[in-house]
Amino acid sequence: MPSLESVMIKDVITVHPDTPLAEVISLLLEHNITGVPVVDDENHPVGVVSEKDTLSSICVVNAMTSGKGFSGISASDVMSTEVTSFNIDDNLSDIIKCLNTQDFRRVPVLSDGKVVGIITRKDLLKLEMIRTAAENATKG
Repeated sequence: MPSLESVMIKDVITVHPDTPLAEVISLLLEHNITGVPVVDDENHPVGVVSEKDTLSSICVVNAMTSGKGFSGISASDVMSTEVTSFNIDDNLSDIIKCLNTQDFRRVPVLSDGKVVGIITRKDLLKLEMIRTAAENATKG
């Protein structure tokens, strides 16, 4: 099985707790991703904002403000604070099991407690397609 480091996305898009919700949503849409780690100034994870988190908050805010928008709402207001993460030295099979049994779609990868990568369900599907194609090529 490939190493965790060889599969993870190393150019991780992150936000800070004070990032405006509108900016978080723009990043999700611009980069075609389903969530972002929320990090402190030292790149330690403090939360995660997912599409589901943003949609839930938009519904609540629109109901409370009669559709006047979500100005003043930041990542810290909508993020999930329970962050499941893995260390860069962990086994990829543990991440596969985790993402297969949990509702979230991504996990941050840490080194010395700092975010250095992310692995998503989509990354694991791509890995499986590459492995299957390689096996089929050798069977000829």
